[in-house]
Amino acid sequence: SHRLAGDEPVRLAELRDEDFVGYGVPDSVVDGAVTQACLSAGFLPRRAHAAAQTSILLTLVAAGLGVAVLPESALALRVQGVQ
Repeated sequence: SHRLAGDEPVRLAELRDEDFVGYGVPDSVVDGAVTQACLSAGFLPRRAHAAAQTSILLTLVAAGLGVAVLPESALALRVQGVQ
């Protein structure tokens, strides 16, 4: 039900005003890459929630608590309400 959900790819800059969920693991390579990509898009991601596992991050997204930028491998985990 997110305003950006759909068939079209979402540009990272479109997530500027969104709350992000990310890995709550020190020195997460994924979180570091997401932060750098966001900085390159002109903003610092606003971290609202963190979790140690991808399945929990996806559940937080499904609950509407934020957006996540994850590796393509996360597509293997099907969580209702997450695209």
